[in-house]
Amino acid sequence: FEELAYLWMERQKSGGNYSRHRAQTEKHVVLCVTSLKIDLLMDFLNEFYAHPRLQ
Repeated sequence: FEELAYLWMERQKSGGNYSRHRAQTEKHVVLCVTSLKIDLLMDFLNEFYAHPRLQ
């Protein structure tokens, strides 16, 4: 939880709001995991975008 709060505060400082308007007009992916590793992320994105409808 502490890391999540830190990330949220850093996003606020950098102006990284993801508005409802932007969410409606742009495609996005939400990945929820307990531990993020670059290999896991890359495997997920490669599999996800391999589907023609999601490209």
